[in-house]
Amino acid sequence: MFEQLDNVARHLPITKMIDTICTKIMIQRAARRSLCDVLTPDIEESLKSSFSVSRAWNVSRSSDDVFEVSSNLSITVDLEKRTCSCHLWHIDGVLCYHAVVVTQKFSKDLNMDVDTFLHVEMYHGAYADATCPIPTIDKPNMPLRDVVILPPLCRKPSGRRPKKRILQG
Repeated sequence: MFEQLDNVARHLPITKMIDTICTKIMIQRAARRSLCDVLTPDIEESLKSSFSVSRAWNVSRSSDDVFEVSSNLSITVDLEKRTCSCHLWHIDGVLCYHAVVVTQKFSKDLNMDVDTFLHVEMYHGAYADATCPIPTIDKPNMPLRDVVILPPLCRKPSGRRPKKRILQG
């Protein structure tokens, strides 16, 4: 987020830059508290794109909760154990392409198969605390002619970096 500060905020004095960052954090947290879906927006977008990619795949039922997805490879999805033979569902906590197509074709609820830490309730819990603004009433008035401290310039030096050699001893 701090990399996304516009060029004007980057060249402000340190105190004003901190105020700008605090304001952006407060606005962002307020927007995140107002979400009312079941899943976070990023996860919902990921599930939609997964379904559009895997829409043409063939799905066959092996048992009540075990399915076979045929694309280039044959993949096994177990909805009860929440596993897929590609292992992406287990790693990310988000349904992989195969689990999404199985869930959509057999009209199951996508929201229940995503790990709970990706639900909006957890998202609200993470952003429940308030970001308090920095009070300015205690700050002394600075005359304009005083020196203003700017943040340091963050430029990489030009040229080739020196090699880090490991000396054998």
